[in-house]
Amino acid sequence: MNAVFGRTDKGLIDRRGKWLGLLFLGLVALAYSLSCLLPAISAIPLGAGLGWKRQWPVAVAPALLTPLILWKAPTDFLPILLGDYLAMHFALYGMLTGAGLWLSKRPLAGRPFAVSLRACALPAFLVATTIVFGLGAPIDLFVTSFAPTSLRWILIPIMFCCTSIYFLTDEWLTRGDGAARGGPLFTRFCFLVSLGIAVALNPQKLFFLIIIIPVIFIFFCIFGLFSRWTYARTRDPRVAAFGNAAGLAWAICVTFPIVGA
Repeated sequence: MNAVFGRTDKGLIDRRGKWLGLLFLGLVALAYSLSCLLPAISAIPLGAGLGWKRQWPVAVAPALLTPLILWKAPTDFLPILLGDYLAMHFALYGMLTGAGLWLSKRPLAGRPFAVSLRACALPAFLVATTIVFGLGAPIDLFVTSFAPTSLRWILIPIMFCCTSIYFLTDEWLTRGDGAARGGPLFTRFCFLVSLGIAVALNPQKLFFLIIIIPVIFIFFCIFGLFSRWTYARTRDPRVAAFGNAAGLAWAICVTFPIVGA
């Protein structure tokens, strides 16, 4: 700025970037250690167990269909900027993935109901707590506001219901005996491409998503690590799914701008 405007002003320069990066790297490493304390919920790896040949159509179809179906959908029924569109995108994407799993004839592979959903509740809560508070508290202290106000508290459960649909079907699709290696990376990439297609179809309404896509990419990278570690320990994809869904719902609802309130 001094060079541009021909000034010699002196002031505080924020050089915390590398130290914040080191802090969050340490927190992610700590999360790995904590994941080793999770219980083994299932004796067998649960999940659809689809190889690449059967997995990629189930992964690609929702990425193409979701933005087309939601092309003309309203985006003003929640008081956070584009939060309503993201909620619909997550929910519809998850439902289409679930339909693809059903058509693949292996939606119940690994006997998912052999393990009670109640057994997943506490581990999923611990994963969600690690994401929301373990990572959220330093973000709130050193980066940006990450604590919900009264209005945002109401929005979190709504967003959680929608993100849960996506993460449950995505985790189930990419886990299990015989599942394609690198499947989680591919499906998350497809989701980001889907958001890009949505912006291209309706740039005036969804332009803000261009800023959000890199942030979601970072969250997906961190959640992907958590999912891998959690599944390796519990053998149940629902644990990471509920934990990640809660973390992302919280992040969206506490950081997106409030509108129309």
